[in-house]
Amino acid sequence: MLKNWRAKDTDFETTDKTLVLEKPLVATSLFANIGIGTSLVEKATGIKVAIANEYSDWCGKAHRRLYPECKMIIGSISEQPIFDQVVAESKKAGATFVFASPPCQDSSSLNTADSKGTTERAKLFDPTLKVIKAVGYKAGIIENVSQWLTSHPKKALDILGDKTIGEYVIDDLHKMGYKTRVGILSAADYGTAEDRERCFILFWKPELGDWKFPKAHKFRPTVFEVIGRLKSLEAGEVDPDNRWHYGLPLTYEKIKFLAHTPTGMSAWLNSVLYQPKNKSGSTSEGSFKQGYRRLDPSKPAPTITGGNGSIGDLSSVHYGRPLTNGCYSDARVCSILELLLLMGTSADFLDPLLAPKGFDGDFEGLHWKNGMLISNDESLVRKALGEHVCPKMMLALLSTFPGDKTEKKVGK
Repeated sequence: MLKNWRAKDTDFETTDKTLVLEKPLVATSLFANIGIGTSLVEKATGIKVAIANEYSDWCGKAHRRLYPECKMIIGSISEQPIFDQVVAESKKAGATFVFASPPCQDSSSLNTADSKGTTERAKLFDPTLKVIKAVGYKAGIIENVSQWLTSHPKKALDILGDKTIGEYVIDDLHKMGYKTRVGILSAADYGTAEDRERCFILFWKPELGDWKFPKAHKFRPTVFEVIGRLKSLEAGEVDPDNRWHYGLPLTYEKIKFLAHTPTGMSAWLNSVLYQPKNKSGSTSEGSFKQGYRRLDPSKPAPTITGGNGSIGDLSSVHYGRPLTNGCYSDARVCSILELLLLMGTSADFLDPLLAPKGFDGDFEGLHWKNGMLISNDESLVRKALGEHVCPKMMLALLSTFPGDKTEKKVGK
């Protein structure tokens, strides 16, 4: 069914474009997380994200620290007071554009839980559409996992009827008078060293003209191009030159089988002696054969998930370099710095979170021990990073936005 949602050749621009705005646009960001997806927007365009909404208290407070001039409203837009505040503040700020990335857990193929599709998150497409209608934005971008388009969650059957989420959302946007374009695109085709494939719904008022997807770049950035020059680290080591670059500690057993895992390969393909084992030394019962896999430095990284701090997650382990003893270096998961670079945001993006507690009277700050984040803060940061929208992907989509005019980019 996903094949029916993939963009056609006619949905793409045939030349490279750049966004030129005669006056700045004000935007709202729904499900903003900590603002990774919009981290390059204000730097590279005339779009200012003035209002943001996020359900997670920690992410919302971190967003306030990272974007002090943006009004962050913490809470779920499924709750009337939060919904009303988001609408009122968006109107007050004069927002005409919206970014929306509803939670994907109830549609993701990685979610195999029995509770999939039964939580309130599965219905959040509905208040998203209601915010769009209430504010009356001129245009926007909705992002989610590709399976979201064909999802038909139990919790939302009273809203969807026989329609999938994709069908319902498109129909509702058309009823509001918007034109739409839908496609499944990878950030790797737009300057990002992460092969993160997501669905994107562009919607806009007809008077703006037409809005096509950007032309894909000729080359895909590789893991090595982006992180290959960073300091090599083993588990437990810290780079004194960058606070975000350190190797999370691992047990001896895990270091041993990772050290014997070749670049781009899974530890499950090692000889039995060096396959994943428990602390006791017994063979691991893990059956997820895509886990315990080193990155391939000659390709973009696979999708970075919220479990990126675990060596058993999808390709979270550093690619490693061959050593003279037959083993491979960097037996560890990728550092926070490496993740930031792979997903395409700036290396210093998280630096504002380093300010001491009480800096703004809200964010509780991060806690460090022996040059690393303490376990709880490490988990919070990595979970937020795993739920990112690739910022260069957003810039690419905005490059063809017809809000004022687009023109051919010089020198590309």
